[in-house]
Amino acid sequence: MNKIWKGKSSDLLLVLLYFVIYASGIYIISTVRYSIKYKADIIESLKDPLNFIFTFSLIFFFMSPVWVYYRKVPKMLKIDSLHKKLEIHKKRKILHYNMDKIRFYKRTTRLFYILEIHATFESSINGQFEKLATSIIVPNWGLSWNKKKMDEIVFEFKALNIAEIKNRPKIPISDYFYN
Repeated sequence: MNKIWKGKSSDLLLVLLYFVIYASGIYIISTVRYSIKYKADIIESLKDPLNFIFTFSLIFFFMSPVWVYYRKVPKMLKIDSLHKKLEIHKKRKILHYNMDKIRFYKRTTRLFYILEIHATFESSINGQFEKLATSIIVPNWGLSWNKKKMDEIVFEFKALNIAEIKNRPKIPISDYFYN
């Protein structure tokens, strides 16, 4: 039996809206701090188009939630319990895993739900070794990929007797975003 979870096309628009709100907040705070520090007019500093474009472009390329969404949220996740296969459709590639050779780790924070999938790979040099295959990071609320959907996936993993990693050391959330 196949279980399929898909995202919605409206998620990207919602992430862009999050980015605009996030970037506007950072722009206003940094401009007000700069104006107070150098005793400049706050309103004139906020109206400066070059400062606005510079701030938004820096934030877009280095700290944007759009990049995190693009890299860490899958388009589709499919569990084929008959053939024991896990298929994760990312934005540019499709990852296939044998369910007998994977384990998972889940972690929730106030804002995000993190699901790591560790797989056992075989190498002619090293034999078998386990490695973090992929991580899926979704916000707890707001998008079609949310905490409720991730809990359904974890429940399905447990129903298929996939081992859960319990004692994994906590990694800072920023390490997940950019690695």
